[in-house]
Amino acid sequence: MHMFEVLTSEASYVRSLRVLNEHFLESRELEEVLIIRDRKTLFSNVLRVLEVSESFLMALENRKEESLVFSDICDIIHFHAQHNFPVYIDYVRNQIYQDKTYTSLMKTNVDFATVITRLQESPQCQRLPFMSFLLLPFQRITRIKILIEVRGIMVTVVVVGRCDVDYKGV
Repeated sequence: MHMFEVLTSEASYVRSLRVLNEHFLESRELEEVLIIRDRKTLFSNVLRVLEVSESFLMALENRKEESLVFSDICDIIHFHAQHNFPVYIDYVRNQIYQDKTYTSLMKTNVDFATVITRLQESPQCQRLPFMSFLLLPFQRITRIKILIEVRGIMVTVVVVGRCDVDYKGV
C-alpha cells in the first residue's frame, strides 16, 4: 500500500494553497483594486481551508515519521473528515459565486484584470491561472477519495463514520 502518494499529493496541494494565500490573497496590489465584498467572495474561507490542510498534512507526516511502513492512514482521514473537512462544504458552496464574481471583475474592472494577469505571470504560479488556484479545494476533496480507491482501498469515513478497509490485491 502506497499511502505515500496521499502524503506527497497533499504536500503539493498545500504548496499551491500557500501560493493562493501569499501571492494572491496577501497581494497589496490586488487588495487595492477590490472592494471588500468581492474580496470575500473570491477568497471565501481559503485561510481556514489552508489551516485544515496543513493540519492534515502534519498528521500524515507524523505518521510517516512513526513508522517506516506507512500503510494505514484511515484513522487520520476519518478524524479529519469528521472534524476538519466540513470547511470544504462552505468553500464549495461559494464556488459558483467565486466564478461569477471573477468573470464580472475581469469584464468590468480593468485594474483587477491587469493585476491578476501580472500576478499569474509570476514563476511561482507555474503558468497556472488564478482560477485554477481557487478551484484547488474543490478538486482536492474528491482527489483524496480517488487516491485511496485507486490503490485498492475503499474508505467509508464520512457517511458510515468509520474506516472500512478492503485490500483488493494491492
